[in-house]
Amino acid sequence: MQEKREGGMKSALELAMERLEKEGGKTVSLSAEQKLALQEIEKNLTAKIAEVEILAGQGIEKARADGDVERLQVLEEQRVRETGRLRRAAERKKEKVRKGKTAQK
Repeated sequence: MQEKREGGMKSALELAMERLEKEGGKTVSLSAEQKLALQEIEKNLTAKIAEVEILAGQGIEKARADGDVERLQVLEEQRVRETGRLRRAAERKKEKVRKGKTAQK
């Protein structure tokens, strides 16, 4: 790993990489194809989460305007569950890409 920069401070990435190396972890270089696949997965995740946020937001705003606290709570819980599910699915796809397997859409 590189020594401290001339300014003295290390970036969060540099600190994380050092910690990983100290813990015996190894870093893996990704191919250009893998990097593109990871970017595509992240782009799709961002779009899907935005869609969920927009759709859920409409229902949440209506429930809020109507004063329906129970419905508001249910909709917020659904939004959190759905975004979590999307994030977990994207992480599984990313891990496949990192291991050299193709990601399924």
